[in-house]
Amino acid sequence: MGGMTNSKRIEHDLDNLPNTFRERDLKQILNDLGEEDSGLGYNEVIRTGVFTTKIIVWETDEKLKKRSEVNISRTGAFVDTITKDFYDEETGTSIVATVTATVTRTGNNFVAYVDTTVNRP
Repeated sequence: MGGMTNSKRIEHDLDNLPNTFRERDLKQILNDLGEEDSGLGYNEVIRTGVFTTKIIVWETDEKLKKRSEVNISRTGAFVDTITKDFYDEETGTSIVATVTATVTRTGNNFVAYVDTTVNRP
């Protein structure tokens, strides 16, 4: 994507696209969640079988302070929810915000819509 800033590059308009494009864009959102954090400390990718289930971003490879943690839950191969916890900068142990994206699918497992909520404890 050569030189584009994240604010210009990461744009998703799921509501106005046909189902096949929504499915493709959901995969892109997952990629973007990981890419947003790349270069920021140490990225730990945890897989269950062939699927990524968690991405933890640590301040360093010593894994003492978390920056964020993304959890991806699925039913079979299909993503149900993506939850991203943001940790405080000082200690890296307290969650300061959580963003949850809940996927609603059609009977054919196409993405119908994604509902996003933000929680700040």
